[in-house]
Amino acid sequence: MKTIIYEKTLGMLGSLKGFFQIVFERVKAYLTWILLFVLIFEPKTEQNGQIVLTPPTFSKHKQSSIEQQQSVSIFGFGGNLANMLPKEAPQQSVAHVDKKVQKNKLKASTVTIADWINLVSSKGLQVGELEKFEYLKQYAQVSVDEMRIHQIPASITIAQALLESNAGRSNLALKQKNHFGIKCYDQVNAQNACVAFYSDGPADRFKHYDSVWSCFRDHSYFLKRERYADLFELDIKNYEGWAKGLKQAGYATDVGYAEKLVGLIERWDLNMLDYVE
Repeated sequence: MKTIIYEKTLGMLGSLKGFFQIVFERVKAYLTWILLFVLIFEPKTEQNGQIVLTPPTFSKHKQSSIEQQQSVSIFGFGGNLANMLPKEAPQQSVAHVDKKVQKNKLKASTVTIADWINLVSSKGLQVGELEKFEYLKQYAQVSVDEMRIHQIPASITIAQALLESNAGRSNLALKQKNHFGIKCYDQVNAQNACVAFYSDGPADRFKHYDSVWSCFRDHSYFLKRERYADLFELDIKNYEGWAKGLKQAGYATDVGYAEKLVGLIERWDLNMLDYVE
């Protein structure tokens, strides 16, 4: 007897569960339609207290924009969803933004070599960098002078001199006053102003100069050769383009030559010299 009552009770509970599930689904469906109805129509309250539902209105610009795009259905997205989402502006790296800000500041002001010296000094120097800084200060003016005459970025000239001569400490710089590693390529120079010096091979011959100034001037003439003609199509303040162009034109055999020049220019703020008038 107890078993029969237990089974009937379970049956009644199952029926009630099914009934409430049906009610729940109906209520959910009604609420969904009410929500859609409210979203589609805009309810407005009149002065007499009555609520009036009005169809949504669009400006002419919105209507034309909607007509051009595929519609979004209630149950899914029509067309390409990626095109319908807001697009974020491309983010720039902090280094790139800093470069841009610095460049704009330089454009807006008159720069002197003294300004550059003060800037580098204010950042602080390590003991091992003092000799390099003295070298840069010594030859900053001649680099700017060559830029004015020959349209070669001062930053490129002085960075090459710093790199090629090891801040004036290489044997070639100390003995031959050759700060750019310029070789001899014709018989006249080979007879009158060249010395044997091992670099890429035992037969290498490098130019000898009577003064460091004459070496800087010859460097400008050297870059006026046809091999480097494309460089002069670049902006004189585009030191990165000049560095890459020098490597591509074969100025040096070092595969990392361009990156080394750019690294020196940015470490010592040498691009500031390109703005000296």
